[in-house]
Amino acid sequence: MLDDAANEQQVRPLLPAGSDCAVLITARDRLGGLAGARLTELDVLAPQEALSLFTTIGTLNFSTVLVTSAAGHPYRVGIITNNTSLVFSKPVDLGEGWTHDLLTYDGSGHLFGIADGTLRRYNIGAAKPNASHITGNTLIDTGFTLKTLGSTGPDWLRAPRAPGSCSRTGSTAPATGPATS
Repeated sequence: MLDDAANEQQVRPLLPAGSDCAVLITARDRLGGLAGARLTELDVLAPQEALSLFTTIGTLNFSTVLVTSAAGHPYRVGIITNNTSLVFSKPVDLGEGWTHDLLTYDGSGHLFGIADGTLRRYNIGAAKPNASHITGNTLIDTGFTLKTLGSTGPDWLRAPRAPGSCSRTGSTAPATGPATS
């Protein structure tokens, strides 16, 4: 697999000589000068289709979102928009180990994530963070069953409960005792 090839000259030296091998080449522009190549054109995904590949989305600011894949990889995605278009930048991989069901950002440097009923808080140290800017991984509490997770201000969350579960509201200071319903 040769991904995001710039031109024919870049890939030609990497092609196998025999006919018993195959190579998949992706490129943004047509590579019509490769003998024996079969061209398959793919359309660009619509923004909603592209976002559906990710399991969780947390908005950091008007031009940056964090998303997680089903495999637990977090990505930073830039958003460029004007009156007539919406463009997502190439996702920046931020590491691994994020399997959050819900994410929210409080606007004051804290990202909250919940997975399997466990609520965690992370510190975000930049408007467009890389892996080193996401620190803290503080356990808030366990036992949550939520439909959505949102922030109403610094260290305050709004989280409607899932049907048949108990709700919690208030500050996200780490728990000092057993979880209550």
